[in-house]
Amino acid sequence: MNKEWVKIKPLISVIVPVYNGEKFIEQCIDSITNQTLKDIEILIINDGSKDNTLNIIESIAKSDSRIKILNQKNSGVSAARNNGISKSRGKYITFVDADDYIDKTMYEKMYKKAEEFNSDIVICNVNDVLNGNKKVSLNLNEGIIDIRKLTESEFLSNEYFKLGTAVWHKIFKSNLIKENKIKFINYSEVASEDTLFNYEAMLKAKRLYCIEEALYDYKINENSLTKSKSAKENMIKRCMNTVNIMSDFLSKNKIEGENFIDYITYWEFINALSYVDELKVKLLVNSIKEYSKISTFNKAIKKIALSSELDKYFINHKG
Repeated sequence: MNKEWVKIKPLISVIVPVYNGEKFIEQCIDSITNQTLKDIEILIINDGSKDNTLNIIESIAKSDSRIKILNQKNSGVSAARNNGISKSRGKYITFVDADDYIDKTMYEKMYKKAEEFNSDIVICNVNDVLNGNKKVSLNLNEGIIDIRKLTESEFLSNEYFKLGTAVWHKIFKSNLIKENKIKFINYSEVASEDTLFNYEAMLKAKRLYCIEEALYDYKINENSLTKSKSAKENMIKRCMNTVNIMSDFLSKNKIEGENFIDYITYWEFINALSYVDELKVKLLVNSIKEYSKISTFNKAIKKIALSSELDKYFINHKG
């Protein structure tokens, strides 16, 4: 690889956080370096790995000048991604989880659509991969979503949940992220750092483009972060914090979204309880009491129980 390549501003910055990924990081990086779109930079953030990860990525980087390794003490995926964003130089920014891999044409196809339709965000479909078997994850409709022609409330009601809450099957215009100072919040503070990043980015975007083809392979892993012990810690408060952050964002930006926030209140309630051992009745009751302190709780539960006013959100929400 020509060493002069790194001096040219890349089209896409690919940010890959990794912690103790010696078993899978090589497959992940290979799928990125073999992209048909060559003009990319690959920022691998080594999040304090204690295994052989650093040696593996350093060895791969020797033969590809597009790879830049950023070492940090173990701080979590959100800090690693934020680190990558701050060092990125590309016109677009994207993310890959270290245990996943991507189709070799993914970034070429996404970049072309971004440029052709002047899109702030391009979204592709996803394959859920379990034991080698693939299943298409999302029900995306190919084409443009022009947010400028919708009210924010219409977008949240009719489009938002169709688009997936993860960040790794999307490319984001760098200016959209950096000018609006959109960052990931640490997983110890919220229920889903991806959801909040997506939420802010989409509501600041003007145009989105959806690619129906599944180009990202997401490996389902029962030992992943969302299944771990750390995922269960303070989950009630983290879900409440997620709702409050989303609600505050609407208020700050003068966006009407009462039904949406009521839905999110209910959804995060179910999310929170899913991490509580249902056999520990006292713990379950205390968790419900704690979550019910959120200001929108009673109204949200009433809407869910007594009407179909929020059905459209459930129809769109994957899972």
